[in-house]
Amino acid sequence: MNRLVVMAIGGSGERVMASFIMALTSGMTVNAASVLPIFIDNDSESHSLKECKNLIKYYRQQRTASQNEIGANAIYEPALGHDNDKWPSFFKTEIEEPIYLDSDGGNIGNLNMVIGNLTDEQSNIIEERDLLFTDKDLQMPLDGGFIGNPNIGSVVLNAIALHDDRYESKHVEIDNMDGVVIIGSLFGGTGAAGIPLIVNKFKSKGNQCPKIGVVSLLPYFTTANTQQYASGSDYDVISDMFDVKTRAALMYYDDYMQEVDVQYYVGDSGCKAVYAHHIYGDSQNNATHPIEVMAALCAIDFSKVDFRDKVIYKRPVWSFSDDDTQDTLSSNLSDIPNSDLRKAFARFQMMKWLFTESDLLQDDIKENRRFVHNIGFNESMRESVVTRDEQKLRQFPYAWGLNYLFRAWDEWTRNLTNPNNRVPSKRKMSFVKSGAVNEDMLTQMFYTDHEHGWGIANVKQVGRWPRQPHPEPVPSEIKDALIDAYDTLVKQKVLPGSDTTVEDYKKLPYLLLIISKALDSIIGNKCNI
Repeated sequence: MNRLVVMAIGGSGERVMASFIMALTSGMTVNAASVLPIFIDNDSESHSLKECKNLIKYYRQQRTASQNEIGANAIYEPALGHDNDKWPSFFKTEIEEPIYLDSDGGNIGNLNMVIGNLTDEQSNIIEERDLLFTDKDLQMPLDGGFIGNPNIGSVVLNAIALHDDRYESKHVEIDNMDGVVIIGSLFGGTGAAGIPLIVNKFKSKGNQCPKIGVVSLLPYFTTANTQQYASGSDYDVISDMFDVKTRAALMYYDDYMQEVDVQYYVGDSGCKAVYAHHIYGDSQNNATHPIEVMAALCAIDFSKVDFRDKVIYKRPVWSFSDDDTQDTLSSNLSDIPNSDLRKAFARFQMMKWLFTESDLLQDDIKENRRFVHNIGFNESMRESVVTRDEQKLRQFPYAWGLNYLFRAWDEWTRNLTNPNNRVPSKRKMSFVKSGAVNEDMLTQMFYTDHEHGWGIANVKQVGRWPRQPHPEPVPSEIKDALIDAYDTLVKQKVLPGSDTTVEDYKKLPYLLLIISKALDSIIGNKCNI
């Protein structure tokens, strides 16, 4: 497909989008030339929306004359050319300028302002309105989205779509050479209301309709205020109603939503996290949940689907074990049944440790090893990649995007592993690390030796469950792989030799290319995952 258009609806869709961007950051790829993110949310102050905006900025922001904040992906093309097949594995997918259809609900007011101004001649409509909506419904403020009320959301979004040219103009630009994946929850307000509206609008394009996938989030968490309104607000969400709302949404879709090409359902009825509920805005800061990573993988999977079947209902491409006694998302990533994801996560984490751990890349620079010395990468530049000091960071602006993606990665993985984030232990993912990481440990964490136990390279799936260990030799030290990668790239004339001065804007892309090639040789060729 030409573009993969990813439409995130409401808070749940935005949280999935954040995990989708982190998956691309780690090196997951889509079968499309580029990704176009589109956001639909009336809550203009949504924490999840702000997080996505920041992640996209760290990923793609271009350098301007007045701004030295350069996104991680934006450093590649000036140094390595247009062909992204020759770029490093990390954050190589192009993300286009996102589209925000986040009409400020505060400007809309409430439902009464949308459908309340009816005349006496419209008495039949007034009767229907009063039958469907209470006075409280009509007065509900919309600056926080639709707060678990898809019936209100469907009316408001239809009204906006009929009168807002942005919705129609953006649909016209998306054609049958593109793929569109729409992500939203079935148990909330904005997502449940928006999915059928968007699908039907695309279907009205006829032969120009793109391939459409829908990732529908089933309930996967509960709110702390399950039995009563915790804050005293009339508009708190009660999660006891999630299952009922999901069934109602599915019944509505069955009757009124046109068929899509691929449909995913992702949820976790057996083990739900518990989150406090806030009506809207920045306070609703849920920790990342593995279900959101599953949904992000569905978006990636959609880009690779063979569309010979008319309608495809797919199981999630990442799942929990049927055995609830197993910590199925832990143990050095070995239990994640998605090989591409495991390789990408391992590769990115190893790359991050090279920059952050004191006796890895830092020692290579001190010892003038040729893969850093010959490209002119120095300790000040390494510090810029990992520092929290804004002054030091701005001394080497090419590190800005990677620096902030490292911070986001730390927060994202911490949420997935932290026992305090209310995600029960058997739904966790972990990176095993005890103490400082050195050259030997860096590979031992992902490979087998008798002292440390089985690493992901030596886990071979036999049937579905369980996996049985399959011995593989421990790989060479990481420094050897880095030197070999550099020498190969010089021989291929991808990188210049030792007698060439390298400009500053090329140094970090060159180093990332060396690291990527070295880790690909370790993980890609020797990892049996």
